[in-house]
Amino acid sequence: MRNVEKTAEGYRTTGSDPWLVSETMEPRVSEERCYLLVELTTSRQETMQVFWREKGEDFAEERSARFEVPVRRKPAVHVVDLGVRGSFRDVEAIRFDPSQGAGLRFRIERLELVTLSEVPEEAWVSLLEFDCYTSKMHYRPGERIEYQATMQSRSYPDRQSSKILEVKLYDEEGREVGASVQHYGLLPLHQIRELRGVVEVPKPLTPGKYRMEAISTDQRSGLKLRASKTFGVQGEDDPFIYETPFKYINDFSFIQGKDGRWHVFGITGDLTPGMLWTQDGQARTFSHGSSADLRNWTYHKPAVTISNDKHPGGNGKYKDRNVWAPHVIRRGDTYYMFYTSVNEFISQSISVATSKDLFEWEEHEGNPVFTLERVEWAKWTRDEWSDCRDPIVLVDGDKFYLYVTGEASEFEDERDRGLIVVAESDDLIHWRNPEIAVRGHRAMESAQVWKEGGRYHMVTSAQGAGTFTSAHPVRGWERDEFPRAPVREAEKYVEAIDGRIEEVVWLDDGRMIMASGSFRNSLYFFEVETDGAGKPVRYKSPFKLR
Repeated sequence: MRNVEKTAEGYRTTGSDPWLVSETMEPRVSEERCYLLVELTTSRQETMQVFWREKGEDFAEERSARFEVPVRRKPAVHVVDLGVRGSFRDVEAIRFDPSQGAGLRFRIERLELVTLSEVPEEAWVSLLEFDCYTSKMHYRPGERIEYQATMQSRSYPDRQSSKILEVKLYDEEGREVGASVQHYGLLPLHQIRELRGVVEVPKPLTPGKYRMEAISTDQRSGLKLRASKTFGVQGEDDPFIYETPFKYINDFSFIQGKDGRWHVFGITGDLTPGMLWTQDGQARTFSHGSSADLRNWTYHKPAVTISNDKHPGGNGKYKDRNVWAPHVIRRGDTYYMFYTSVNEFISQSISVATSKDLFEWEEHEGNPVFTLERVEWAKWTRDEWSDCRDPIVLVDGDKFYLYVTGEASEFEDERDRGLIVVAESDDLIHWRNPEIAVRGHRAMESAQVWKEGGRYHMVTSAQGAGTFTSAHPVRGWERDEFPRAPVREAEKYVEAIDGRIEEVVWLDDGRMIMASGSFRNSLYFFEVETDGAGKPVRYKSPFKLR
């Protein structure tokens, strides 16, 4: 044992890297898939990593699996899919690694290798992950309520029997206002089964908060899986919101076109379990939506889609792994979209595409147009994760300033590791004289910069929350606290996190419009009242569009 103390009640972790080796396991030989059955109590929610080894070998990452353990004062059974078949006759020991440090108390009541047919019925749910969600979190009155239910079914106990999916909608008083039923089955190779449908609603839903509940029932075993989500139907007094149906939207940009119509571009991908950009096919394009009133949106074909041998058909000629964080500005009759190109090593650089109409985009032949390569004070290389992302361009007279997120090559404290870097240009293509504008925590990213009243202002994403001001676009930045977009106060229907990414647009009449991203796929628009020197004072949504 390491950093684990044996007590009368079981075990207690005492260090930052705890692990425990069990007694020798009872060997098994089976042609069926193997599972580890663990019955234990735990003092807190925890992620456990379990390793197994054979005689004469060391523990290795490829023979390990993780499972989530909730707080359990009474013994609870967990089943871990070891993902292997065949002989376990030489298994010598099992090692548990809690993900956190000291303070976890746990007691192992039972530990054995089993086949799927030996898994107790009450433990089946530990082999499944069931979830559901509506296509959006906010609807307009009269819109169809579409849903998707997903099941991660690596080891479903019975794939042969049919299943029934029931979806019901309830209003705030708990009254049923809509329902849908469909039958489905699972195929042997299904890892994630996605079921989509439309809820039948006899009467149009009025503005308010609603709850969707999904129940999947196995016709033979009777096993029921449940999931639910809240959503809202918006009224005229609710905030302006943009969402992408069945897609998430992350770092984004919005701009008002020459015809007065609003356009939004953002990182997007499928709403699959996890929604991670690291998953294959995710964060490879920018979604595109437009609206005349910031309420009713039209969805267009994606912009700047990566194309390669595995994902053909894109309009990008480059071979990058991902694209992140678009930022669009207009100069004359041309729109410029700056964005982050991400290669297979997650090394990041800045590229640009241009358009005359915000629909058809052409890649610049010299991409990328900016990196932090050979910049002495920046950590950047092409063959490992390197920060140079989240571009924003400030137009200041006849000069352009590009702000990006970087990382310091040397730092004494983690609070000085992250950088907001600024470079200058006269033509939006050739950038020179990169300098450090602000130093802070590495989570300080997605800077947004604007100028008013002779002062420059900067806000960074909520994870590394920082607001700054300066009399110069490059140097002299100092912290200057001012309120951030109040997403939680504006939201009436779903649980919302604080705004994480802001984009600023100045209208012709001098008003400031800011959007803030929250949750999985919601952008909230605010009109911002400033103190006359560009510092936000109040936020309003909805607001009158002139």
